[in-house]
Amino acid sequence: MTTTPNNDSGKTRSPPSSTTTGIQYALIAGVAASGGSVFGKLMSQSSVYGPVIRTLFLLGNLLCTVLMIGMFTRSMQHLSTTTATIINSCSNFLFTALFGYALFGEQLGYYWSMGAVILSVGIAIILSGESEPSPANASSVARTTSTTEEEAIDTSNKKNQ
Repeated sequence: MTTTPNNDSGKTRSPPSSTTTGIQYALIAGVAASGGSVFGKLMSQSSVYGPVIRTLFLLGNLLCTVLMIGMFTRSMQHLSTTTATIINSCSNFLFTALFGYALFGEQLGYYWSMGAVILSVGIAIILSGESEPSPANASSVARTTSTTEEEAIDTSNKKNQ
């Protein structure tokens, strides 16, 4: 395992795993998506802000959208599509609610709280049932593919003779 120096204590630490990196990208994508929601809501309040400010909010919305797509795409390079989508959606849901509460005074009542709990439990169940392919399975798949290709080449050579 490769280690990187830790500048604080002189000790070495392991680099983050691919899964950890993917989770971080998916979380950032969710936060960026919720940021886009905030800019969208601010932009829609036409009676409060003039056209220049609304245009800046539109640009903020577009920037958050581009960031979300980029981070989500990167997260899928490290995680399965299902895992990346679930983490992204959950963080988007939770941060949108928190931003709504903090910035716009929206109420998070009993039903919202119960929905968040049910969502979290459902995500935990889905993620616990998903497994990464083991190295043994991955190597057997590679051997099978290689063998199949070799058999196809042998068959092709026999036909040509």
